[in-house]
Order: sequence, then structure tokens, then C-alpha cells
Amino acid sequence: MAKEVGNENINLDEGAEIIAKQFIDALTGQGYEIYWRDNCVCPDEKTYLKMLTLKTGTMLLLGVKMIQLFSENKTKYDDFVMKLGLYLQLRDDYCNMGHEKDLEEMPGEEDVNADKDGYILEDITEGKFTLPAIYAMKTPEGPQVLSIIRQRTRDLELKKLCLSLLEKSGGMQYTRDLLMKIDKELRTEVLPIIEPIFCPKFASFGKPSARSLKNQFLFLFCPCKRGLMADHTVPVDNQTSHSELRTIMNE
Repeated sequence: MAKEVGNENINLDEGAEIIAKQFIDALTGQGYEIYWRDNCVCPDEKTYLKMLTLKTGTMLLLGVKMIQLFSENKTKYDDFVMKLGLYLQLRDDYCNMGHEKDLEEMPGEEDVNADKDGYILEDITEGKFTLPAIYAMKTPEGPQVLSIIRQRTRDLELKKLCLSLLEKSGGMQYTRDLLMKIDKELRTEVLPIIEPIFCPKFASFGKPSARSLKNQFLFLFCPCKRGLMADHTVPVDNQTSHSELRTIMNE
């Protein structure tokens, strides 16, 4: 069934199908996470990353596909958008865990009171398995990390211990390195998408550099409550420190 909206004939059946599919995919991803959390099941990395992609990427893709109903541009952006969703959710999980040095500055007793609802390191309180924890399960620190996750503790000191174990196991570093890898891929893939759109619009101001275009685009999509920003200038084949990841792009 088609309906005229403005000067456009919109296929309502197609729109309904898009909404239904994307919501089913998003709820499937959310269902994976809830099942693992409630049954204390640690997934493998591949399945976990698939869950993140479904949980977040499908909602981003819903917006793109609905906009395209009104557009002559029918280019498939599925792969890029789903990868962006994976990056955003993985990065959000990393930001939730924070960093040991961030927690060392906490004033102790005040934070214990502030954390009575489990807001600090809340993924540990909720019993979620995030990538650092999944990685840690393969290391000597795994049993202790699993024990803390199972407790769903609100004890700040115990959660800080869990974070230190995740750092010691290499799980946090592994997550940082994966974020850098995906970040670099996104910066490469976004340019052919946005350059034809933005360059003509800003031609009177001079052609923006390719680096500036892709940096500014990803900056819009990648805010973080802990100030984390993966700097693409850091080589991905070397280990990336937390301080390097916190570097804000200064283009």
C-alpha cells in the first residue's frame, strides 16, 4: 500500500516490514544479553560481538532505512552502519568499566554511599559479561572475575578489585586494541559515503580534507561519558594505552 507524503509516494508496507525486522533483530540481541546475565552464562567472543551488533546496529540501521524511503539514494549502508553500532556499544561497555586510575581518585566513603544503587561499574553489579570479562575467562584471573560477576555486588572495593583483575588479565587492553582496529576501519569506510554529500555543500568554504571529514563525522557519533576517544593516529599494531584512547581529536 502506497501513500503520498508531500511529493513522495511512500510504500507503507515496506516501511512496516523494515520496522518489524529491525526491532526483531534488536530484541534478539537484547535477549541474548539478558539470557547470559540471568543464567550467568559466559558467551564466546564471536557470539558476544554478534549480540552487540544486533542490539545497537539494527536501531541505527532502522533510521537509515526509514530515511531512504523518502530518498532517491537507495545505496546499501548496512555493513557500515552495523559496524558503527558494534563500535558504539563496545565502546560504551568499555567506558562503563572505566579505568583503575579513574577510581583511585574517588573519595572513598562518599562513593560507597553514592554507589548504593550500583551506578559505579554498574555492569559488574548487573552481572553482565562484557568483552574484558570474556577475555579474562581464558586467563588465570578468570575464576576470580567470574566469582565477582556472579555476586552482582554493590561493594565498590570488590568491583575495583574486579577491574584490576580485568586489567591484569589483559582483557581491558584487548578491548582497547579491538576498538582501535574498528575505529580505523570506520574512518576508512566513511569517506566514500560522506565526501559526495558534504564536499559540494561546503565548496564555497574550500574543500575539507579527507581526514577532517571523517574525523568530524565520527566525532558526532562517538561521545563518551568518560571522555574516551580512539585517536586514529595511534598505530593499531601496537598496544594502545588508556590515556591514548582518551585523546580527543583536535582536527
